[in-house]
Amino acid sequence: MDIKDINDELRTSFLRECRRLNIHPSSLVLDQLGVRGDPGRAASPSSPSRSASPRKSSLADPTEHADALFGPVLRLAGQAIDRKTMKALAAVLEKDSRFRSIVLADAFLGDDGTIAVTKALRENPYVARLDLRGNSIQLEGGLAVAAFLKATRSLEELVLEWNALGLWDEVMGALGDALAINTSLRTLDLRNNKIGPAGTELLAQGLRTNRTLLTLDMRWNNSGWLGGTALATLFQFNSTLTALDAVGNDIPDPTLRTIHVALDRNARATRQARDAVRMHDALQGAHAAHAEALARVQHDLADREKDVARLARALAAAENETDQARDATRAAEARTATVAKERDALASTLREAQDAAETTRTAHLASERALRASLAEAHRRTAESEAKLAATAADRDAALESVAAANKEIDRRRDRERRLAADHAEALEAESRAAADRVAAVERARDTELARAAAAAQRRIDELEATVADRDRELRETRAAADERRKALEAQLADAATRARATESARVRALEEEVALATAARDTATRETERVRAALLSSVREAETAAARAAQDKAAAAEGFGVTAAQLAHVQAETAELRARIKEAGERAATAVADAEQLFRDKERLKGDKRELTREVERLREEVKRFEADEERRRRGERERLKQLESAFGNYLHGALAHSDGKPGV
Repeated sequence: MDIKDINDELRTSFLRECRRLNIHPSSLVLDQLGVRGDPGRAASPSSPSRSASPRKSSLADPTEHADALFGPVLRLAGQAIDRKTMKALAAVLEKDSRFRSIVLADAFLGDDGTIAVTKALRENPYVARLDLRGNSIQLEGGLAVAAFLKATRSLEELVLEWNALGLWDEVMGALGDALAINTSLRTLDLRNNKIGPAGTELLAQGLRTNRTLLTLDMRWNNSGWLGGTALATLFQFNSTLTALDAVGNDIPDPTLRTIHVALDRNARATRQARDAVRMHDALQGAHAAHAEALARVQHDLADREKDVARLARALAAAENETDQARDATRAAEARTATVAKERDALASTLREAQDAAETTRTAHLASERALRASLAEAHRRTAESEAKLAATAADRDAALESVAAANKEIDRRRDRERRLAADHAEALEAESRAAADRVAAVERARDTELARAAAAAQRRIDELEATVADRDRELRETRAAADERRKALEAQLADAATRARATESARVRALEEEVALATAARDTATRETERVRAALLSSVREAETAAARAAQDKAAAAEGFGVTAAQLAHVQAETAELRARIKEAGERAATAVADAEQLFRDKERLKGDKRELTREVERLREEVKRFEADEERRRRGERERLKQLESAFGNYLHGALAHSDGKPGV
């Protein structure tokens, strides 16, 4: 997680705690939590300076280089942080993993804020410096700081200046107890805390068993002679404290000199112990390096002896492997030549298959043209039959029109007779016989005319039936010829398809067998080439390794390895030659693979041609089926038209006969 993500997480956590506590988030805290890089360098009001007073000492201010020593700093000095805001910030610091230094100087924390901060930082493994100067820490806050010192394992510097902790002996006793068991604190600043003699004694009592604190700043307190004596007595038990500033504590000068002498003794002892540790480490390192170098020399001598023996064995093995590689290369070349011959045979077979396929395709095209010509002739005859049927239908329509005209004339005459009968009703009685004769004559004339018309219509029907019979006979002959032609074409197509399928199947089987043989030969050659290549590469690596080792030992044993160098040169030359042969064999194998792939492609192309021929045969069959369906539809249409014509003539004759039967004198 990068710094920006950590900043965003801290800000989010602080805002969430502020919402939970129902308070307005502090803009300064948000700015400090959100600044990229070193947040300690963000603009913020500086804390009141207390080191400007004339109370100077030999100790440097422990806050001067905190940024450089401890890394990222959360600087909230000089800000009045209320209790709830401090609780929200403490909740964030409890899980913080970024800030190494926290500056809360003059932040008006009081006991509540101090308790919240120290409780939150107890289990924080990252904070190394905590500055709580000028926060009016009293009894409860001091006890919380002591409890924090007992629990922390990461804090290295604690600044408690200007807090008046010395007013409570309980606090000083708790701090002493915490320092007795603390193992991380290196610097403690207790300036201006009104620590009296009793508090100093309690603090010194706890420091007797402390082995980590290096710097203690006790300036401007009230230790007095008793406190100074306690501090001087401390050094009889503590040998690690090397910096103690007790200026402004009313400690007598002899006691201060005793303290300074003890500090110098601790500093010298610390330096001597550090130097002794460094010397011990250096000696151990030298002994270890000497032993390692000796073992390495012995191991190198043994390795050289082993290398000499292994080199001799490697040279003999390389010669044997070179002979084997030569034999394998010759065998691979022979197999490659065999594969080339098989490839040429396959290419010849493929050309023959292509020629046969072209011949079959030409025959199929000729059959297709003949079939199309036959279909065109059948279509032409069908068109002629349809024209003749159309002429027959026209004649039938003309006959029907003649019958309709005769019926109209009969109806007209009947109307005229009825009018004459109505007009001359009174004259009928006088001229009944004459009228009867005239009516009989008219009736006879009409019957004669009807008989002639019926005879003419019957002759026309006979002619039409004869024409229809002729057309039907011609249609049957045409259909029989078309059926015979279709059967012959189907037989030819079936025969051609069978021959083509048989030929193609045979060709495909032959090609598949040849391709399988070529593939097997290619795989065998490839495996053999890979085996030879692996053996040769192993030999080359062994030879190169042996050559490298021989070159390294050449300076130490040039005289003993002269013959070996010559042999290595010979082996390298043979290795280069074998590499060239391996490369050539690989190229030949690649060529064989390419030829086999070309055979596969030719096989697939022949399969595609076979599929095209099959589709062409199916298409011709579909055309034959469509032609038969069209012929069947035409025959059904002709039968329907004939039935309609026969029905019309039958109805006409039935009506005419019925009309004739209803008239008197017929």
